[in-house]
Amino acid sequence: MIFTLTGNNYSVDISSTDDNAYIESGHFGGLALVKKPLVTVELRRLSDAHDFTVSERFGSIRAERFGELLRIVMSEPDGIPDIMFVVTAEADSDGISWRVEVINDSSDYSVMSAAYPLPDVTSDSFELFVPTNSGKVVPDAGHSEYKFYGNYPGADTSMQYFAAYNSDGGVYLGVEDGHGSAKRFTASTANGIAKFSSRYWAIAMTKPHNSFQLAGRARWQYIRGDWYDASKLYGDFVHSHAEWLPPRGKLGRPDTNEKFYDIPFWLVGYIPNTPSQGRNMPMTLSIGTDNQANDYWYKSAIKLRRELGVPIAMHVYNWHSIPFNIEYPHFLPPKEIFVEGLHELQANGVAVLPYINAVSWETLDGEMGHNVNFENTGRQGAVIDQYGNLCTAEYPQTTVKGTKSLLAPICPTFERWHEIVAETARRLTVEYGVDGIYFDEISAHAAHCCCNPEHTHLPGGGSYWSEGYRLMMSKVRANMARGSFSFSECNTEAYMDAFDGQLTWTWVNNHEVPAFPAVYSGYTQMIGRFNLGAKRDDFEYFKYTTAKSLMYAQQLGWITASILEQPGWTEFLKKTVTLRYELRDKFRSSDMLRPLRVRSDIADVTTSTSGLWSDREPITMEQVFGGGCRCRDGSMTTILLANIAEVEAGYTYSFNAREYGLDTEKLHGFADGEYEVDGDNIVVRGRLAPQEFKYWEIRS
Repeated sequence: MIFTLTGNNYSVDISSTDDNAYIESGHFGGLALVKKPLVTVELRRLSDAHDFTVSERFGSIRAERFGELLRIVMSEPDGIPDIMFVVTAEADSDGISWRVEVINDSSDYSVMSAAYPLPDVTSDSFELFVPTNSGKVVPDAGHSEYKFYGNYPGADTSMQYFAAYNSDGGVYLGVEDGHGSAKRFTASTANGIAKFSSRYWAIAMTKPHNSFQLAGRARWQYIRGDWYDASKLYGDFVHSHAEWLPPRGKLGRPDTNEKFYDIPFWLVGYIPNTPSQGRNMPMTLSIGTDNQANDYWYKSAIKLRRELGVPIAMHVYNWHSIPFNIEYPHFLPPKEIFVEGLHELQANGVAVLPYINAVSWETLDGEMGHNVNFENTGRQGAVIDQYGNLCTAEYPQTTVKGTKSLLAPICPTFERWHEIVAETARRLTVEYGVDGIYFDEISAHAAHCCCNPEHTHLPGGGSYWSEGYRLMMSKVRANMARGSFSFSECNTEAYMDAFDGQLTWTWVNNHEVPAFPAVYSGYTQMIGRFNLGAKRDDFEYFKYTTAKSLMYAQQLGWITASILEQPGWTEFLKKTVTLRYELRDKFRSSDMLRPLRVRSDIADVTTSTSGLWSDREPITMEQVFGGGCRCRDGSMTTILLANIAEVEAGYTYSFNAREYGLDTEKLHGFADGEYEVDGDNIVVRGRLAPQEFKYWEIRS
């Protein structure tokens, strides 16, 4: 039997047979749907802990339609009695909303995961959007082989939607779960087909009788446009249903200290090792710094602050007496040189925010005589996987006995961990007076399926992972000195209200797009990009990432003060930092617009990603690019354009006036003869000097 769900620019055929249901065929705009089973589920036979996947062969299929509502009951997967899946689809003019309920009355089997219904699509030509870091587009995806995967919430999957599209339109595929429940997202392209999956980890996995509903809904919706239009759809969901969204006013978040809105630039600093720390260090951050004087880390920062002439912040590593990645979480007391430098930096207009790891416990810390240690406390809160194993990650740093560091992630529901992190934060901000703290790993660390039987949550999936960290950080922030700034590693939406900012250092992918800022402008401070390690001598890359950060309304930097030793770099940095500081109130009060369509007479430059963690695809760096933002009160639109090349550049850029909130009959901000009107489009032409930035403020 075939059931057809239709709306504006889409049609979907769902078929049911005696033993299965399928996404049979259909289209969204210019994309055709490929036949695919409607349900995929992972089960465990409890008698021998055998896990297996079922997407075919159900014992019973019952499908009913009630107007625009389709209900399909799929029972007895692989012939197993007492398990069923209830799938409902509700069609409207723009798309289809899907919900899935899992009913497990079996004493012999546990449901381990179930996938949201998502279609696979094909076309001769299309682009693919995936929600990694700031967002990434795969151009000409129909002729590419590409794979994306990541656990949510986590660094690799910052949001919960995909999109595929071409000139005839396409589809937004959103998993709209406002609780931030744990999932695994995958997308791949090969042979002209894009395949999508979002797997929801089962609540009470490894247990019999674990019935549950997949959180939220899967939403398929037609889009006429690209990744930006898909991002606005996802933003509509976020702004009305996401539990993690903090309050935001015309000037951003009221719970963030004003002084951190005024900071345009961040340094990262590393204090050299003491003899007791051995050679334990984060190699990417420490390169070159151990060859400097012990006070270089703060004196060079003060010198750069004076050169830039604006307030800046410094993110400090290795300030603690314990070795890096060893004896965590026993960060206090600090090194004496840190306390000395802290006061000097603050007296010279540099805010200081030290690093702590807020996720992991080093498993052999008891060897160093700590009364509270992993064996007597941390193990109780550690993550146990679905096979009963302790989750750990090995690092190259070593203990005093020569054993490699083994860090165990602590489940965010463990209250003793909340107390330890909160007390460390209190002492750092209240007793030592730091301006805030960087809580490493929380946003970066992908959610686990914790199955520790001693914990208060049910084993497996659900929303306890994101909710646990948000609860922990509410306690931590309440313990910190008033006005303290908090931020975490990488960007992921589910912890938005837990931190003032997120370290966006991984925004270095080829074909990246500002999807995350398009959804979350004004809700978080997005801090810096990676310019260290293998890229520390790549000036073209430095110019590109710095100028791109400006276009994305990020706070600039996350580099070391050694840039002072590279005069051309310092000059470029000063130019961009000065402009970022000048525009700080605009950025905090505005929403991001669709990036400008820019053409120039300057060729792109390509740089290697060797030494980076990205997909290893070389980065193609356009030399002239721009962006726009509009004040939330509608009073002004600001357009930015940059030429990062060493030569003068001619440019043409265009944008949709209506989308930018402008009246083509009443444009005030362009010079006479600088632009022309082409229907709803504004076309602007001109020239930029080498390394010139220009902006327009337009009222209508």
